Amino acid sequence: MRVNMPVTGVERMMKDGEEITSTTDLRGIITSVNPIFLEISGFSQQEVIGAPQNIVRHPDMPAAAFKHMWDTLQAGRPWIGMVKNRCKNGDHYWVEAHATPIRENGQVTGYLSVRRKPSREQVSQAEALYKTLRANPGKPVQRNGLMARLRSLGVGARLTGLMAWFIAMIVVGSAIGLGGIHLADKDMERIHKEAMVEIKELDAALLAMTQVQLQVTLALQHNPANPNAGLHDHPIDRHLDAITKTKELARGVFTKFAAGDHPADERGLVDEVVIKFKEYETQAVEPMLALLRAGEYDKANAMLLLVANPRFTTTTTVAEKLRDTVYEEGDNIYNEAIHRANLISMVGFIGMGVGIVLALVLGWLLTRSIVQPLRRVNAHFRDIAEGRYQNRIEITSHDEVGQVLEGLESMQTKLGFDVSEAKRIASENLRIKIALDSSSAAVTISGADGNLIHITPNGKKLMQAVGGPGFNVDGLIGNKLTSTLFTNPDAAAKMEAATRQAQDVDMEFNQHHLRLAARPIIDPQGNTLGRVSTWFNRTSEVAVEREVAALVGAAASGDFSQRLQQEGKEGFF
Repeated sequence: MRVNMPVTGVERMMKDGEEITSTTDLRGIITSVNPIFLEISGFSQQEVIGAPQNIVRHPDMPAAAFKHMWDTLQAGRPWIGMVKNRCKNGDHYWVEAHATPIRENGQVTGYLSVRRKPSREQVSQAEALYKTLRANPGKPVQRNGLMARLRSLGVGARLTGLMAWFIAMIVVGSAIGLGGIHLADKDMERIHKEAMVEIKELDAALLAMTQVQLQVTLALQHNPANPNAGLHDHPIDRHLDAITKTKELARGVFTKFAAGDHPADERGLVDEVVIKFKEYETQAVEPMLALLRAGEYDKANAMLLLVANPRFTTTTTVAEKLRDTVYEEGDNIYNEAIHRANLISMVGFIGMGVGIVLALVLGWLLTRSIVQPLRRVNAHFRDIAEGRYQNRIEITSHDEVGQVLEGLESMQTKLGFDVSEAKRIASENLRIKIALDSSSAAVTISGADGNLIHITPNGKKLMQAVGGPGFNVDGLIGNKLTSTLFTNPDAAAKMEAATRQAQDVDMEFNQHHLRLAARPIIDPQGNTLGRVSTWFNRTSEVAVEREVAALVGAAASGDFSQRLQQEGKEGFF
């Protein structure tokens, strides 16, 4: 890294509205500078042309800042930053530098830089930043964190992300809905199996026990001691078979019920109802069947009243309690299902609300990241159209909008440079014009088409004298001299010959003797841009030459009486 020493610590200030401009080749070698560059830096043009750009580098500038600048420029992007430059004598000056690649036929051929006067706030911020960078050489000039990377995402990527967010919302919402439906199905299946089926089975068992009691009562009606026993149209076996069948049905239901899985609060009641039913079956039903088959109706009736009914009541009481427990369990399952469904609905609505809010926020941020920069672009275009080329264009990202802003910054910098160069050239041309008009020479300048574009004041006087009274000298501008004043073919031919051969020619026109020194104007590429002509009025000179020739001829003939007349002659004559 080049270190330019010494430094004085003295700051030079740019003037308001001043712009320092320079161009370099791809290697950073200076190819052109404007007078302000030379004035503030103290270098001569011979010292800087062909020298590297870092000839004005100040040792306080960190290497990271220039690395960031060159990385940006070599990527084809414009660079804006604060730079502290060193003058030839060690003083320094701060600039807000706007550098951009120079492109010709789509290829980068060099770089140009336009520097402007910064504010004191910008200088203070830059001094603090560069002090930190010098103390931490590895620290990047710009942040490269998550937010910086997010801001660098392209508009297409952000739009894709927003669409992905909407799709994710739909997928998650659908998953929640389908999951809720699945859980509801499971809950309904559980209610069916653990409540409705079990209650139905218990009701069937209770009904079967009731049928046992009923069939026993009907079987007792076949007692021969009963006056109405003969009214029966069927034997007692029908009732006995029914008692056996319903008893076995009840036993089968309780056995199957006991084999199933039950929660702890049900298991005790299940075991108890099985025991009670077994006691009811073995201690009441089966003995009653035996007594009825044996025709012991009174004993069977006594057992019904004293044993079967109490056992029936005890068993059904436990079974009904078990049924109530199963019902409560089913009710709990139902309440859990309702609570879960409400929770899922709440989560779904909250998620949907959050998703919609986030989608709106993301959409608003995306819209703002596009619309606001485009509004600034529009404002900058208006400023540029009005001839203001010092707009501060904020480039906060490298997405598609950021690339538009970068292009605008490059265009503004290039236009500002071109306008500055045009002003410099126009100022130089004005000085040349003023100097030319201030000279005593009679000069005319014509374009490549031969039309007159400028006449010096003394040239106007000469043309007025040649044209005579009433001739409009100003009418010569924009026309050819050979078509307005020197219409004589001989004069026109001599003028063309003088221009073509770059020689001086003499001509006589309207009693004036003129000498014309015409020279073509040729640019560095060899293109003819026009011609510059210097006119000499030799009318008086030719008259004296003729008078002297007559005097000499008279003397040669022996006549020495002739004399030169001094009236009307000045200077040498």
